[in-house]
Amino acid sequence: MYLSLPTILAPQRPAPEVYTVVPPQQREKKPGQLERWQLEQYFDKGFLIVPKFFTKEEMQPVIEVTKDAEWHPL
Repeated sequence: MYLSLPTILAPQRPAPEVYTVVPPQQREKKPGQLERWQLEQYFDKGFLIVPKFFTKEEMQPVIEVTKDAEWHPL
C-alpha cells in the first residue's frame, strides 16, 4: 500500500492520552516487566526510579567518563 504525499502531510489529531494513560497489560508477566504500580507512577510523575537496575560493574564506565566532567547549573 502506498500513501500519497497529501495523506502523509495531513494534520494528525493530537493524542495526549498516549502519554497519560497506562496501556493495558498482558496477563502473563515477562521477566523484568514493571509492576502495575510502577507503570502508574511513571505515567503520573513522568519518571520511575528502579533501584539496582544496573550493577556497579555496569555503571563503572559511566562513573569514569563523568568523574572529571565540569557541571554547570542551567
